Amino acid sequence: MVDAIAEQTNGAVAVLPATPAGVITAKQLEAIAKLANDGAGLVKLTSMQRIAILVKKEQLDTARNQLADAGMKVGVVGKREVWNPMGCTGALCKYSRQDALSDAVAIADLVGIKTPRQVKIGVSGCQNSCAWSKVVDIGLIGNKEGYDIYIGGDAGRSPHIGQKLKTVPKENVVSAVKEIVDRFNAYGKDGEHIYQVIERVGLDVFR
Repeated sequence: MVDAIAEQTNGAVAVLPATPAGVITAKQLEAIAKLANDGAGLVKLTSMQRIAILVKKEQLDTARNQLADAGMKVGVVGKREVWNPMGCTGALCKYSRQDALSDAVAIADLVGIKTPRQVKIGVSGCQNSCAWSKVVDIGLIGNKEGYDIYIGGDAGRSPHIGQKLKTVPKENVVSAVKEIVDRFNAYGKDGEHIYQVIERVGLDVFR
């Protein structure tokens, strides 16, 4: 697992604690605020529902310890592993068909698994797809039966819309995502996106 620490162009370093589906408690916010005040005075919300705390290099050990005291560990960052899953507001939203927030938090147990390239995951409670579920590597969209799973999406330099793989009941979402990650490791070449694996060997290898 790669430490979620990245040096910035202004000389500060960004510490990214693990924030499954962007969920942070009040106690954790207090710890983050203290680190930021002692450091560069800023935090940055990322596109992956993470929070980057800008600190001085000499603060790194203190940052790890203070985050640990607040129940947070320094998360995962890097190109070739399962990333922090994104989740919508789930059951808090009147349109939600499934509690995508709690399910995204459960999927976060897979964060840090090594893969041929980064794996971005979005869990949305309905077809509004507020967690980008059709333009990430693995996307889940809630329905009355469970979740429709899409794979092979990408919002980067070569945009792709994910293809529907299957529908799974809510209780099977973590195992279904883990199986997709395992298939990616089995069939993917170093540096490939999931959509490139699908183009090369077909969608059926992920079913």
